[in-house]
Amino acid sequence: MSVPASIMQGVLLFRNYSKFSIAIRKGSRGKKILQSQHVYKIKIKMESGNPLIHYRIQDVPLIFEIFQNKIYNIKRVTQNRGHIIDLGANIGLTSLYFSGVYGSTNPIISVEPSRQNNKLLELNLDLYTHITTIPTAVSNTDGVASFYDDGLGYNSKLDDSGDSTYEISTISMATLISNQKIEEIEVLKIDIEGAEEVLFEGDIDWLRIVKNVIIEIHNPDFVDTLAQVLMHYGLKFVEKRDSVYLYSKR
Repeated sequence: MSVPASIMQGVLLFRNYSKFSIAIRKGSRGKKILQSQHVYKIKIKMESGNPLIHYRIQDVPLIFEIFQNKIYNIKRVTQNRGHIIDLGANIGLTSLYFSGVYGSTNPIISVEPSRQNNKLLELNLDLYTHITTIPTAVSNTDGVASFYDDGLGYNSKLDDSGDSTYEISTISMATLISNQKIEEIEVLKIDIEGAEEVLFEGDIDWLRIVKNVIIEIHNPDFVDTLAQVLMHYGLKFVEKRDSVYLYSKR
């Protein structure tokens, strides 16, 4: 279960959700509200601890999606101590959710390239010794890529349109696994704003150590292709929640 830890925090959260909704309806006129870097705080009750979350108005829908609607819920069928990899960690909410479900049993790797998001990610995850943060982007190769970051937090992505705001380093899954000495991945969560297609290009033999994949797919045409790729490594489709798909070897 996950609910605000106090009535006043709950009221503030709903008030900020209203501000977010109004800004969305206003379109470009409401963009100033969404780009605000003012930081609020809220505690969330979970099975394992009550994490303190630092967030902006534009992060409120993610709080509801992850902690209230449990979009990344996955039944824990074993006490497996494999790693949890959070690709596109944003401000660390999904990592906190997995930590609340699994406790400190499973090491968590949180990968996030956005400079704006990383400021809050570090605040949110600083006290968790079983969570490692990596400020880069995951891709199919190690190198450098153009990155678009409009300050909204949830629209940041790898970009080749010429509108990029800065360059970032990229790391492949193979290198990430090698650097972190990962032997087994219990959960691989992927929400990388359309770059998931690139991630599965080239060498994908790293999928052999992945037990569960939770992925947000931004291109519907990629669904069938991904299913075939994952099936080759024993990962079968389990269910779909909105644009989030769950595949598992169990």
